[in-house]
Amino acid sequence: MKRTICLYKPSKRNKNIEIRKQILAFCLSFFICLFIISCASIPEEIIQDTTPSWVTDTEFVYPNRQWIRVVVHGENLETTESVAISRVERLFNLDLQSIFNTNQQLVKRVKNSRSLTVANLKNSEDFEQWVEFNTNEFGLVGLEVESWTNPQNDRVYVIARMNRSDCSDRYLEMIVKNESIISQLLEEAEQRPQSFEAIHLLNLAIKFGIVTDNFHAIRTVLAPSTAVRRLTYGNAGELRVFSHYAKRTIAIDVNVQGDINYRIQRAFEETLNSRGFRTSDFGGIPNSLIAFFTLDEVEADGAQFRYIRYVLSYSLRTSSGEEIFSYSDSESEGHLSVIEARNRAIQAAENTIGTTGFMTRFEEYLEGL
Repeated sequence: MKRTICLYKPSKRNKNIEIRKQILAFCLSFFICLFIISCASIPEEIIQDTTPSWVTDTEFVYPNRQWIRVVVHGENLETTESVAISRVERLFNLDLQSIFNTNQQLVKRVKNSRSLTVANLKNSEDFEQWVEFNTNEFGLVGLEVESWTNPQNDRVYVIARMNRSDCSDRYLEMIVKNESIISQLLEEAEQRPQSFEAIHLLNLAIKFGIVTDNFHAIRTVLAPSTAVRRLTYGNAGELRVFSHYAKRTIAIDVNVQGDINYRIQRAFEETLNSRGFRTSDFGGIPNSLIAFFTLDEVEADGAQFRYIRYVLSYSLRTSSGEEIFSYSDSESEGHLSVIEARNRAIQAAENTIGTTGFMTRFEEYLEGL
């Protein structure tokens, strides 16, 4: 068997070229690896340099004796901020949304009130500041929220914080102002005894009391030593008691023309009594509620049901005969039996008096004084 063996011996020049190619390939691979590594991660020392101190050592930056603070981390900013704020809320053991709604209601009442005390507030230089304080978006004045995103993994860090001393001072300033307003409202109410105007002023004082009670509770958490300070008006509960006694001095005589077995009269009296007003034992000339009640059958062509429509008109007047307000409510009720339709119409009138009808309008009147 014939074998052919081919021997190849590279020249010195070719050998140098091969070595250069190998070196070039190695260098290229090395730099590609460096590029990939640099893109995939950020050096630890750079991350440490950009990380806020409140992430790595919260107590050192914001010590608990000086700050209320909570640090939370999560996947997105909006959710993480919400969690941080809710955890601060739990520290105060308060419903911030409820506080915000109550404050908003007070601002609305103040803007609509014609009270002399409220007029002085609205004309004061710091009224806008008072409104801003009571409409804070977080429900906590002085709450600061800061965030940082870790560039290595896109993790979001959020800190919600309040400076105890600064925020406590701001709340104290508003508490003192509200205490003064409540005192003036009580004095103004005393100048209008046995009047609906006095009830309006006392109801407004209660609203101020609820808001100020919340301010005091917040301040007590910020600076526990301030808990010993008693509010000058006591609390909103004491103001409610005061208002209740004031309502008992107001008598309202109810007279309903066209009534059915005194059912409409009793509905008016029970509604007024439930709000604290007297409807008997007058001991003088009372205020008066005069009402007119009618029932009429409504024609309905081809209908099996029989329909009865009630109309209830009423007018509230002071002891001097001055009309305070007047309204009229009406509704139709149906049934196969005209007697049952009539009874349902009377029931509808009774229910309306204590809900969407008379009582709602009476309370709107008191708020708008």
